[in-house]
Amino acid sequence: MSATQFGRNSSAIGIWLFELGLCKEIQEPGVWDPGQGACYRQGCPSRPSRGIDRFAHMGTPLTCRSAYTSILILLVAMLVCPASPQVNSSVEPTPEMSRLAQALVGEWNDTETMERGRYFPNGGQRSGTSRWRLAVGGTTVVGEGHSDGSAGPLDHLILIWWDGQAKVYDYFVCFKDQGSLCEIRGTAHWEGNTFVNDYDEIEDGKKTQWRDSFVDITPKSYTLIAARKQDDGSMKTLITTHSLRR
Repeated sequence: MSATQFGRNSSAIGIWLFELGLCKEIQEPGVWDPGQGACYRQGCPSRPSRGIDRFAHMGTPLTCRSAYTSILILLVAMLVCPASPQVNSSVEPTPEMSRLAQALVGEWNDTETMERGRYFPNGGQRSGTSRWRLAVGGTTVVGEGHSDGSAGPLDHLILIWWDGQAKVYDYFVCFKDQGSLCEIRGTAHWEGNTFVNDYDEIEDGKKTQWRDSFVDITPKSYTLIAARKQDDGSMKTLITTHSLRR
């Protein structure tokens, strides 16, 4: 990526995130500046609310300034890492990324089921497709997908990479459903043959513990379970997604 391309891409980030609803402007008078990724000074027009996020009581969407900064960091990494532009695309990924890629990379048909409860009073379901791939010279696994159903439409982006110093996988997500949320969402690790993403969310001003677990992984299928830690220490399943290789 040239410096000129980098500049053009970075100046478009604010518009892209704002229009897709993956961030929200700062709610104060000001002028929307895509290059700054925020409203500032005077006269920023109001914008209707996009509704709730993935769960109505959880988290806060990034401001466009925060989201812009996060994606800008990714662009910087693309520009300067690795240092040599002549990278051999056949370079083998690390053992950690190879294991993850073997489990997830491919195209999938997905069926989601939401349990009745606080977040889904009537339960719900979605069906759709997703695709996982290795990217950035085998250093990152990227997942993208779309699903729809009684729970409403959902688009998602997931980036997972190995932190060699911390010895864990880092986990970045973007969700767009009734609302929008982008965040670095905790870390991930293997527990036997189960790939686990542990993270915290804020509900009613209190921190709660959540876990997404990729279980029953085979060459043809896997199941993703989203669960919340209860007051008694148990984990309660809220969403179950079954994925079959296409």
